[in-house]
Amino acid sequence: MRTILAWTLSGMYIALAVACSADDAPPAKATQTATCDRWVQRLIDCEVIAGKRLSGCADDDPLLPCVSDCMGKATCKQIKAWYCGNAFNSYSGCLNECQMLPPPPFVCNEGTEIDARRQCDGVQDCPNGDDEDDCTQGYFICDDGLSVPASWQCDNVKDCAGGEDEHDCPDGPMFICADGESLPADRQCNAVPDCPDGDDEIDCAFLTCN
Repeated sequence: MRTILAWTLSGMYIALAVACSADDAPPAKATQTATCDRWVQRLIDCEVIAGKRLSGCADDDPLLPCVSDCMGKATCKQIKAWYCGNAFNSYSGCLNECQMLPPPPFVCNEGTEIDARRQCDGVQDCPNGDDEDDCTQGYFICDDGLSVPASWQCDNVKDCAGGEDEHDCPDGPMFICADGESLPADRQCNAVPDCPDGDDEIDCAFLTCN
């Protein structure tokens, strides 16, 4: 669960963002660093989505290199078949492999790397035990009923399918409303107007091929 990347399209969740430039376009060359802006624009060019703002997309997500590789191998036709028709093909299979990748390692204070899943598990794995420092006890319940360790909440990794374990976290990215009010960035494009003028829901991406 710790490797699922879900981005919101006007209240809907899709697995991973992609790129295409025409219906029968050849695979894209992964020559540029993958960014959310590039993916959104290419999806628009491919007529898969409309709207430019995609909530929950982060350029520094550790899965992006893997997803970018899938994007470089896929044609637009394969990508559209997955998002618009739920067709399982080599592209969707590649994304599934990305989701099974382990999370980045946890780096102990003295430099030792351990499996990230061993952090906050009640066992000191780092020589100085810092993998168990500042760990929250108990569990966080996802909207679908899944229980994850409470220490996984607000750790910049979406463990719940809907990413709600990363909602309303302190010190996270913020969206600035037109009147100057700020709110957590993950509250934009969620089909619920939070800004007084509703500008957090303007120009949000949505599938056009339903």
